[in-house]
Amino acid sequence: MKRYKHLLLAAVVIALLATGASAYVLLPFNWAYLGGSPVTVSMYVNPNCADPSAVDELASLLSAMDSWSNANADFAFNYAGYTSVTNFNYFNFQNDICWNPGSSGGALATTSMWFYGGNMSQADVVFWDVHTWRTGTTGSNQYDVETVGVHELGHVVGLDHTPISAAVMYYAIGWWETKRTLHSDDIAGIQAIYGMVGGPDLTATVTATSSVNLPGSGGSIDYDLSVHNNTGSTQIFDGWTGIEQVGGGYSEEFIVRTGLNLGGGLTIFRALSIYIASTVPNGTYDYYLRVGDYSWNIIDEDSFEFYKYGDFDGIPVENSYTTWWDDGAEGIVVVPVVPDHFQVSSVYPNPFNPETTIAFDLPEASHVSLQVYNVNGQLVSELLEGSMEAGAYKAAWNASSQPSGTYLYRLTSDLGTVSGKMVLVK
Repeated sequence: MKRYKHLLLAAVVIALLATGASAYVLLPFNWAYLGGSPVTVSMYVNPNCADPSAVDELASLLSAMDSWSNANADFAFNYAGYTSVTNFNYFNFQNDICWNPGSSGGALATTSMWFYGGNMSQADVVFWDVHTWRTGTTGSNQYDVETVGVHELGHVVGLDHTPISAAVMYYAIGWWETKRTLHSDDIAGIQAIYGMVGGPDLTATVTATSSVNLPGSGGSIDYDLSVHNNTGSTQIFDGWTGIEQVGGGYSEEFIVRTGLNLGGGLTIFRALSIYIASTVPNGTYDYYLRVGDYSWNIIDEDSFEFYKYGDFDGIPVENSYTTWWDDGAEGIVVVPVVPDHFQVSSVYPNPFNPETTIAFDLPEASHVSLQVYNVNGQLVSELLEGSMEAGAYKAAWNASSQPSGTYLYRLTSDLGTVSGKMVLVK
């Protein structure tokens, strides 16, 4: 029998200034396991959930649902209809928005969540009726139903409190506030969990960096290969490459990597070369990269065309080719370019506004941490934390909510520590 865990989150009315970190905060569980596009969560609503004197509360709560459903993320709320439930503190396999008498430690509303592992099982939102609620203009000691509703539904989505005061997921709400529109930080948070609407969790890219015209005697093609994680959590996947003759005919599969781990928001990059042997039939080919579950489920793929013809078929070819890595076997030999040493290879652009990319090389598998600090030594962003295979990587940092100034990156692995400066100019 599964044992479900229970968590309560409350929106507390304390006006505090935001300090420290600069981005959304994810809860350790969400609805992504449900799958589908979009991931859909049904909510039942008690239409008089907050206060009998606050008219048309259902419209306000439906609008709060729509705010998250329209955030260009692969997620949506579905209004499942009326519920008479007023007690939020029990597990009944139904997601509710309801009310409760009294108050809970000064909270305006509370989100109660049941989860198993990282999977959300049920989420209930309760408004505490000790407060005075309004759906229009609020005044002294009155609170806006939609403002609090969109905040609490953000917890249902899978977001925790953020220190960005302009975001709906900020931890303080005042009676003077009407905050019904998602901030870019809120939108980035939901997209980090579920991906952009209609978009894959992973993006595969492969691009030729040398001539794609080969003679009948064979030759080499240099290319760049990358996979980007579009979500905010680590993805475990398979990656495989091969060639297919356009129109059918010859095909060959030659790289298969299973059980790859890629942290949320990160990109793995490889600079590679292939050698096409003379025994590969002449023709037009697609070189492909596919990611997903090997051989049966393709999450994303990309390809480029290359051409292999006889020397006098009118196709421009290079005069000489390097073949030292050909071991004499027929078909294709892949040559991975593994970095020589641990380093940050570039920070570009620098100075920047508001985003820069930190590229680094990892010559062997290692535990890696990449953090950003301000000049006062305060941690402002943790870009990466986890085990990574050898290779070249890129991590983007968006500093749109940070003030202009100098920032320090610190890259730590089992091989040592590298640090440097970045300058944000707004």
